[in-house]
Amino acid sequence: GILKAIVARPLNVPFVLFVASLCSMLFSVDNFIVAVTFQMIYSAVNDLAVSLMNELIGTSIPSEKFKYYQGIGQWLRRLGNMVTAILGPIFFGIDERLPFLFFGAIVFVWAVMLWFLMYMHADRIQQSIAYTSSESDEKDEGENKSCIAESVVEPFVPFLETSSTPWHVLEQRYYSLNKDRLEEELNSLKKASVDISLMEHRIRRIAAALEVEKDQRRALEDRMYARVSTTESEGTNAASNLEEVI
Repeated sequence: GILKAIVARPLNVPFVLFVASLCSMLFSVDNFIVAVTFQMIYSAVNDLAVSLMNELIGTSIPSEKFKYYQGIGQWLRRLGNMVTAILGPIFFGIDERLPFLFFGAIVFVWAVMLWFLMYMHADRIQQSIAYTSSESDEKDEGENKSCIAESVVEPFVPFLETSSTPWHVLEQRYYSLNKDRLEEELNSLKKASVDISLMEHRIRRIAAALEVEKDQRRALEDRMYARVSTTESEGTNAASNLEEVI
């Protein structure tokens, strides 16, 4: 069950990151064949990690938000490549093994953080979902007792169900059981964004109305000035005619 849970979503993502971090650190071994072997493994699992992460994002979030988060992930990858390109030669000048050990350790810490966040989420899902099969419940109960007894296996316990049920199905069950609470949390964020956009729309309407009013006032002032100028010219002409008559 544990091996199936490791190769299944979502645990396959941090597991592949663990392999990539170890390969990066073991690339510093002072043996050509060993270094080349781990470099080839690292190149393979690096692309695999990106594919698995995109698959996890695509199955766990709404389709309209996939492009946004997938784009952020690609941007962070390029940013990491840029930082690696800048700091790598500097660390290599200090010690030949330092850049591989340093960046491999960073990937390892990131994999631990990702595993912890997924563990917390999977634990919430397991606490919310009720399973109907009594046979599988009895079997899982015996397995869970043995897993809890061993602290080494404890991090895998919330993910054991993914060996038989896909992760996105478990998330759908979790959403259906907690629909009201989750929608209330999401609606509060959406309402805040809608209020901001509505306020911006109203401000644009007020600004447009002010511009129209300004143009109307200028047109009215022009008409009044033209009328006053016409009256003054008529008065001047009448005065000149009167003087001529006199």
